[in-house]
Amino acid sequence: MIEEKTHALVFLDWAHHVIHEGNAYCAHVSNPDMDKSEEINICFTTPDNTTYLHALVLPVSSIFAEFKICEGATVTASTGTDVLARNRNRNESDTSVIVSTYDGSSYKLTRNATVTDDGTIIHIAMFGSGKRGGGAGGMRGTSEFILKVNTTYAFRLIGNGISSDNGIASLKLTWYEHINMRFE
Repeated sequence: MIEEKTHALVFLDWAHHVIHEGNAYCAHVSNPDMDKSEEINICFTTPDNTTYLHALVLPVSSIFAEFKICEGATVTASTGTDVLARNRNRNESDTSVIVSTYDGSSYKLTRNATVTDDGTIIHIAMFGSGKRGGGAGGMRGTSEFILKVNTTYAFRLIGNGISSDNGIASLKLTWYEHINMRFE
């Protein structure tokens, strides 16, 4: 793209481009008073079509906690709370293709559902300080996952039970959606 006044070339990375196109979404869950054995999570099922979800997640915790991405997880229906997937371009009305594990509703995710089986753990990391009042740990998701179609995922942040209570914890899930592209 060429900027109109200066005629400079303007480059957008792909992730920024899909925000402008209205195909980027986000969901959040947090607990400002997380106890050492509590869990927060975001669960959903990907659609059974050729629209692929490219996901990044940012877990943060001030207590010792384990973060894991579970593929093929078993999530108990009607547990947790449905939350709408928010389009990151607030001028767009496009909705996500994601499906709730709570009741099968389209365009929704489920937060803090009951996960009875992790399925396959495709990523795991540890977070937190373990000291009361310690600093928050966290990581910027540098690895993008293209999620498998027609599969239930659980993004889980679980206190490991050896830290102090009353910490902060959050999960921020961002993703974009588009038809699979194969470059051959």
